[in-house]
Amino acid sequence: MKIWRIKAPSYRSSKEKANHNGSISFPYGLPGVKCCGTWSGCDLLGIDCPQELRDVTGLNDSWPLKPKRLDKLREELRRFEGFSGLSIHELSPGARLMPPTFKQPHHKDNDFLWPALEAPVVSLRVAALLSRICPDDFEAVPLPNTPDWVLIIIRAKSKPPIERRSDRHCKRCGRGNRVSNSSDFVVFEDMVPNAGIFCLDTTLHLLISDELKNYLSELDPSNIIFDLVEVQQN
Repeated sequence: MKIWRIKAPSYRSSKEKANHNGSISFPYGLPGVKCCGTWSGCDLLGIDCPQELRDVTGLNDSWPLKPKRLDKLREELRRFEGFSGLSIHELSPGARLMPPTFKQPHHKDNDFLWPALEAPVVSLRVAALLSRICPDDFEAVPLPNTPDWVLIIIRAKSKPPIERRSDRHCKRCGRGNRVSNSSDFVVFEDMVPNAGIFCLDTTLHLLISDELKNYLSELDPSNIIFDLVEVQQN
C-alpha cells in the first residue's frame, strides 16, 4: 500500500509564503464548548451562515459556551435550509461556516494554495480531476470574487489509531472519550480509508492514494510537494 502526503513547499520567508498562498479566514461558525472539557474542533461546513444570524453572538466569535447555549445555536441554525438534518457531530463545536474571507495570492498560476491547514484551495483543473477520480471524498466550495480557484473541504477521514478509538461519546457535546490525545504523524494499515484523498485523524494532514498521486503528477501541478508516507502494519 502506497499513500502520499501532499503539502506546501518550503518558502524562504513568511512574505513569500503569503505571496504564493494568499490568506483565508472564517468569520462565522459554532463556538467551542465548556462541557466534559473545554474544546473546539476545526471542521468546515460548506454551507453559508444565514444572513439573519451573522450578528448573533456565538456565531461570529469562537469563545467557548456552555452546552445549553451551544444547543440553542444549533437549533437556530436548524431552522434554515441546509442545516435542518445535521446531527450534533456535524454541527460540532468549532465547526466553521461559509463564506470565508479570502485574499488572493500574488502568484495567480498556482494549482495548490495553502492558506490554512484545514482549508486547501485548488485550481479549477485540479478540482475537475478530483471530481472525476474521487468525487465522494471532498466538496468544492466557490470563493468570493475568486473565479480561478475553489476551496476544497475534505470529507474522507482516516480512522484514529486503535488507542484513540472509543464508542463512548458525551451526549451533550459529542466529544469522544479517547484514551490518548497523541498528535503523532503515524499511519497504520487499518487507519487508511477507501478514498483517493483524506485527512489524517491525528494531525489533519492531507493524504492521497497512489492512484490519485499518479493522476495529479500528469498535470505537473505547481506549489505542491508529494511525500511518501510509511504505512505501518498493526
